[in-house]
Amino acid sequence: VQKYKTGATIVGLSAGSIILNSDIYDRNNSEMKLGMGLLNNIFFFPHLEEESYAYEMIQFAHEFPQKNAYGLENNCFLKIGSSGEIEKIGKGKAYICSSNGKEISIKILP
Repeated sequence: VQKYKTGATIVGLSAGSIILNSDIYDRNNSEMKLGMGLLNNIFFFPHLEEESYAYEMIQFAHEFPQKNAYGLENNCFLKIGSSGEIEKIGKGKAYICSSNGKEISIKILP
């Protein structure tokens, strides 16, 4: 955590991306657990095209309005800058899913 705060690059792949946030969504019981705390309000749903991860991302947005869920297909990743700017890199698609409590929004990241 200290190295990240001084500008070091941190990489999380698959479950490694999920634990970077201050909270971790436990999909088995829809509860929040304690994460590493490197990111805030950025919840990752990797391997979006596999199994039921897309549904879980939408369910997360429904249960936790005002939080951002990022669904990542294989072959892409997000580069998150120190100021919070987000850039999608790779051939796969990345989505941001959020809710205002009434509607769920899903957008493809450029």
